[in-house]
Amino acid sequence: DFRHELEPPVRPDEVGTYVATVPVVLDIARPFWEVARALTDDLGERRRQGHHFNLVTLVASAAPRCMADARPFMAFMEAEGPINLCSSNIGRYPFPERIGALRLSDAQFLTGISVNGYFVAAINSSHGRLFWNFTYIDEAVPGERAERLAEDCLGTLLSAIHAPQRSALEEQ
Repeated sequence: DFRHELEPPVRPDEVGTYVATVPVVLDIARPFWEVARALTDDLGERRRQGHHFNLVTLVASAAPRCMADARPFMAFMEAEGPINLCSSNIGRYPFPERIGALRLSDAQFLTGISVNGYFVAAINSSHGRLFWNFTYIDEAVPGERAERLAEDCLGTLLSAIHAPQRSALEEQ
């Protein structure tokens, strides 16, 4: 969440898209925790260098200026766009346990899909639990395929959690 880095800063209670899309290529043949460490290191380094908004500025500068130019631009984004599969890690969200007489639990999020997104996930934790919700475009990803992708994601995470962890030195 890069809300505080925007001008003007965005308040936590404002709803909308206030995160940056940071394209990443991962070698999924590598062990899960090694990939997770590499991803965390890569995103951290790009953030330190100020590169986490690069895609936003690229799309803004490349976007068509009129509707007549939109079709070729969208065809290009459809064919070459980096946002076909994405994940939004909202992180720990500090929902209160109560608001007046209401007891809150299991606060979950969905993410909107970009114009060239097909399958996205929103991850958050609240009230001591992790939530992982998936959204997809039915015409682009058949329902059975979307279910398999979601099940594979969850299966991979559960396998990694239950597998004995090895240090980075042991994995080399």
